[in-house]
Amino acid sequence: MKHNLTILFFAFCVSITHGQKSLVECNQKQLAVDSLINVNNYKAANQIWGEMRKTCETPSEAFFITGEKLLRYNIEMADPSSKQDIIKNLVFLYDEYDKKFPANTHGNSIIKAVIYHKNQMASATDVYDLLDRSFNLARSQFTDPEALYLYFDLFYQKALKNNSDISFDQLFTKFDQIQNHISLLEQNSNAQSKNVYRNLQQSLEASLAPRINCTNLTEYYVKNFDSHQEDGVWLNNASQRLLKNNCTIDSIYMQIAKTAHTVLPSSQSAYNLAVAHFRSRDNIQAAVFYEQAISLNQDPLEKADILYTLASTIYRSTDKLKAKQALLKSVNFNPNFAKPYLLLSQMYGSASSDCGSTPFENKAIYWLAANTALKAGQIESKYEAGAQKMAESYRKKAPSAAEIKEAKMAGKTVNIKCWINESISVPKN
Repeated sequence: MKHNLTILFFAFCVSITHGQKSLVECNQKQLAVDSLINVNNYKAANQIWGEMRKTCETPSEAFFITGEKLLRYNIEMADPSSKQDIIKNLVFLYDEYDKKFPANTHGNSIIKAVIYHKNQMASATDVYDLLDRSFNLARSQFTDPEALYLYFDLFYQKALKNNSDISFDQLFTKFDQIQNHISLLEQNSNAQSKNVYRNLQQSLEASLAPRINCTNLTEYYVKNFDSHQEDGVWLNNASQRLLKNNCTIDSIYMQIAKTAHTVLPSSQSAYNLAVAHFRSRDNIQAAVFYEQAISLNQDPLEKADILYTLASTIYRSTDKLKAKQALLKSVNFNPNFAKPYLLLSQMYGSASSDCGSTPFENKAIYWLAANTALKAGQIESKYEAGAQKMAESYRKKAPSAAEIKEAKMAGKTVNIKCWINESISVPKN
């Protein structure tokens, strides 16, 4: 009995020693493969990795990540006759990966679904089911823009088919879920990825646009508002979508905009709420929230756009001094922005009877309007022709040479008061 136990113990020790040695060898080979890939020696890396696949009984996750790189490279370099086999090999690797490491976060099912679709290895229904399962069970792994677009597109194509039982509410709910997920991904990504996700959002919106109108959009949000009152991302997306589609008359827009700004305040939510008040003819509150949108925004170009909107929609008719100040601030934030000068020129041109203290001063304001219009053309060439026409029309209304001579103002300066508060040089000739 003692003799048998001794043999068993010895065999166990040998097994452990062999296992440790095998693990060390596999780790060394893994390091070698990674080094070879770093120097683009894929031929040698493939050979060693192939040996590992045969001999390493307990491969690490790194083994599968490396294998993915190698097989993808092999697919790219393969001739058409052998490409399909390598693709199947890659899919098998993902299956092995999930079997060995079921809790991994690599998103293998999502990757496989895209491969199946690209290579016509599965039906549209099977691809969609694979993506849908992944989206519902492992949404945090669903980050690939191509997979997200494919996921919605397959659902959308199904909805377009004759006799489809997918209602607008179901279609838009799916769209909503995907868009809200993309919004969260965008918030937590770098600048380059943000642009990718924004382009993805635009593509999804463009594909759904033919099915959207204010009636079905408003009805959808009325039905779903109560269940999303604490979901800031959903609320902000909803208010932006209603705004983009010019569906802001119904009271649901104001409800969503207010709640969004309470739950998840941002420059965008303040802007949406400003528009809601403006459409409700409450200019005082609209101005308050436009100002909030400006203060909360960190992007100079967006600040410039909001300042222009505030000046053109509210202050122009309620407070011309504030309108002028907002337009000049807009240009400070974006020196390449011509529209503020065009609007300011129009404001000067319509103030000739308001701000001058004499008939000559009233007409002199047209010189200021003309010069301001020309600035717009100098900044953006697309406005140059229009700006020159504006300037010419204003110059015709300015004091003539005879009027300058009669007033003895040649070469002098006219100081215009009220909200304009500018000095104008009178031509010498």
